[in-house]
Amino acid sequence: MAGCATGNSIVSVGDTADNYLSNHSNLVVVPNMGNAGDGLINHSMYSLLKRKSIRFSVKEAREIKDADWTATYLIMVNGALHHGEHAMDRLIRLLSAGSARMILHSATIQERDILLKQLPGSTVVIAREPVTFQYVRSIRSDITTVLSEDATMAIADGDADLPDPSFLLRAQYRTRLLLRTIQLGFPAEFAFFPERYRSGRHQLETFYALRKDDESLNHEHHPGVNVDLSEVCGGRQSIEHAEASAGSLLNVIKSKKMIRTDRLHVAIGCALVEVECHFSANKYFKCEAIYSHSLAKRFPFIKWVN
Repeated sequence: MAGCATGNSIVSVGDTADNYLSNHSNLVVVPNMGNAGDGLINHSMYSLLKRKSIRFSVKEAREIKDADWTATYLIMVNGALHHGEHAMDRLIRLLSAGSARMILHSATIQERDILLKQLPGSTVVIAREPVTFQYVRSIRSDITTVLSEDATMAIADGDADLPDPSFLLRAQYRTRLLLRTIQLGFPAEFAFFPERYRSGRHQLETFYALRKDDESLNHEHHPGVNVDLSEVCGGRQSIEHAEASAGSLLNVIKSKKMIRTDRLHVAIGCALVEVECHFSANKYFKCEAIYSHSLAKRFPFIKWVN
């Protein structure tokens, strides 16, 4: 399979599991330890693997000290490799030095020439948009590079399940949402009544879920009404906790009439539960590339705004 690029055809997330994940005796999933968006991605992958009866274990990047030659590492890089050093960089360098088998899944990658050049020839990169796909091919034409979609599209395709966490974990993440909302300075009304909260007095008004970190490119100013859902719904990334985090995110999203966001997985959450969304760019190409490649074609109620 070395050098396989699949042309510019799109391989579904379910087919990537059949083609690249199903024949490994020791598949180790390494989740990106991020926010609720990563929780939704990780839950989708866990659910997909279970649905396809592919055996796997889960290990965080920080727990891996040496390369295991018997393992294939399914690394959910997501948006981790786009700027600045990340825990995934350390892990990939470690595994590359040990010539370990790696599958970088749901990947958006930018300015990682040196890291890509160090990858073993057995590495598979599954890109979720064509910018990364073409970039990886330009640096490493000898490794298997696949153009797919964001891992959450396994849910949209029916190959993975929507999150359905246990009652205890739902309660735990409801409490976590309340505490995180207050800690981060978002509206107290949302903290206590997240499903009933609106960004204004009228039930049909837009709910603002714009990011507040250094990836933001947004110049809109909505004092006292915006809530960064990816942050307040985030949590741990083990199987049960990723499901609870993703469930918390989708539970809030589905209670709204329309959402304005520059968070990719808030927009994808809207797609999965059929809520109208006005979606815009973050600081680099990720949001627009995935919207044009995937969301625009599949979900007409997700609208791109400048």
